[in-house]
Amino acid sequence: MRKKWLVLGLLLGTVGLLFGQESAKEIYRKYADRICLVRFYQKVASESRIGSHHKIKRYFNGIIVTPDGLVMVSSEVYPVSLDVVSSGGDFFTEMPEDFKVTLANGKEFSARFIGKDDHAAVGFVQIEGLPADTSLSYVTFVSDANLTVGDSLFILELLPETYQFQRLLTFRFLEGLVREPRLKYLLGGLTPRLSAGGLVLDGKGRAVGITLPAANHFSFDFMESNPGPISAMLEIAPSDWFLNAIAQPPRLSKQTVVRKSWLGIQMQGLNPRLQQFWKVPQESGVIVSRVMADSPAQKAGLQVGDVILAVNGQPLTAPRDEASEQLRNMIRSLSPGERVHLKVFRQGKLLSLTGLLTPAPKSLGLADRFQVEKLGIEIRELTRDVLYQQNLPLGTRGVFVAQVDRAAPAGMAGMPLGCIIQKINGQTVDDLAQAREIIQEVLRQKAPRFMFQVLEDRATRFVFVDLTK
Repeated sequence: MRKKWLVLGLLLGTVGLLFGQESAKEIYRKYADRICLVRFYQKVASESRIGSHHKIKRYFNGIIVTPDGLVMVSSEVYPVSLDVVSSGGDFFTEMPEDFKVTLANGKEFSARFIGKDDHAAVGFVQIEGLPADTSLSYVTFVSDANLTVGDSLFILELLPETYQFQRLLTFRFLEGLVREPRLKYLLGGLTPRLSAGGLVLDGKGRAVGITLPAANHFSFDFMESNPGPISAMLEIAPSDWFLNAIAQPPRLSKQTVVRKSWLGIQMQGLNPRLQQFWKVPQESGVIVSRVMADSPAQKAGLQVGDVILAVNGQPLTAPRDEASEQLRNMIRSLSPGERVHLKVFRQGKLLSLTGLLTPAPKSLGLADRFQVEKLGIEIRELTRDVLYQQNLPLGTRGVFVAQVDRAAPAGMAGMPLGCIIQKINGQTVDDLAQAREIIQEVLRQKAPRFMFQVLEDRATRFVFVDLTK
């Protein structure tokens, strides 16, 4: 068996040379020192004590993309949503911290987090402390590689800690393409990868993409053929996804967050049965299931039940739920302040609607906060995503209770996690600054108790916190 694999390897090497392909050994030698290990800590809020956090050590594939040490990683490096349109995110996850980058030669450097772009699927960290005369080997990605099914691919990435973060070079043939809502390359089966963000090279040794987070796709529609889980695929983002992000890395700070455009709807993909029932004159589209208050969608006149068929004259072409991703990508590709023209099907008629796009509202993940250790709570400014999630009017005032120490006075008094404080000792709370002022004044006066009027599940509750116990 070993002889057969040896012969096959020699044949592949010979074929590669005949057709101008680089050998696996040449590709590894060229790129091995251009990938690196990115290590950092993720803080997750703990309920054991207000202001305390669990620290989780995390490791990621890194790709050096500039000679001065700019390192590209998967956007999963920072899971907190930056705005309402971001997917995923954890309200109680803090900024990643204490970044370290380990190069191929074993040298470790401190690094700082620069920012991320969820649409491009990448984030960036900058190595610090490099000697002044150091110029690192780096990866230059090519645009529009024009790969087709059957082309040779190499994936260079790091293995998990179990394998001591060793470099792994995998040879594969491109097995599939998905063109909508945007181009992705597909490979069947998964390797024990450290993380997404592995470097993908073609048979000529050109950097053409990165690996994406693993995704399992399921279908529970038993009217469709082949229902049930679809085998996991390794998805690859072509370099066109993130070339602009490398040229102009996204910058993240709590003070200056560049947010994407948003439309302000919840949606679902148009399926064949709904298309036939409504007699929609197009197979692909997006059904509007909710219109957010004071959003570009509401101001443009979109209604629940509308079917969006095209954006700025470009028809939606992706099937079913992928049409939602296609629409989301179309909107995000436009700048805030631009007008968007929508072709809409409503109750048997085609309509043209126009809206003015605005930046997506900031999410709770970046909200200002105030920790009150005496009470055992952390409160944050009330952001739109909370109001949308709880179906509350946008004029709702108060502060959001983001953390409660169950062993502290507020926790023992039954302060609900995730409620909205609207009054403190009878004084109305409009925002975080006002809440901070009221609480600090009550504590200065050494008052023995707090009376909180809170909103939980759209119902008013009163929480009496006794500091004398």
